[in-house]
Amino acid sequence: MIDQGLQKAIRRAWSAETAADDKLWVAQNPAAGHCDVTSLLVRETLGGDLKMAQVFRNGELSEHHFWNVLPDGSEVDLTSSQFDGSETFGEATLMDQSFFDAAGPMNAELVRRFDLFRGAVAECCTEIGSW
Repeated sequence: MIDQGLQKAIRRAWSAETAADDKLWVAQNPAAGHCDVTSLLVRETLGGDLKMAQVFRNGELSEHHFWNVLPDGSEVDLTSSQFDGSETFGEATLMDQSFFDAAGPMNAELVRRFDLFRGAVAECCTEIGSW
């Protein structure tokens, strides 16, 4: 289970600046492009692993989607609201610690967005008195 205050701070921190594609991000769909940084922050904060699946729109590969598997085994997807239901998903792949050990460092753009996102979440937590 993820603390409600942390969830609120995460949702408030989503922005065009922290989205994977700032051109596709809109305030009406704030979760769009945030599955990577959101799931990485939840993993860093609470532990656990990530799952990843390919997302298809109109039969074409559109993107990859990430969500969390918490240490108790429950799955949490804080960015599922970005999808409208017309998408299909490929088979999910577990990305446990061995994946991160083998993958090495994240690409520079993801690191930049993650650092910005982490700071924005911390600021939101301070404002709402949580986390």
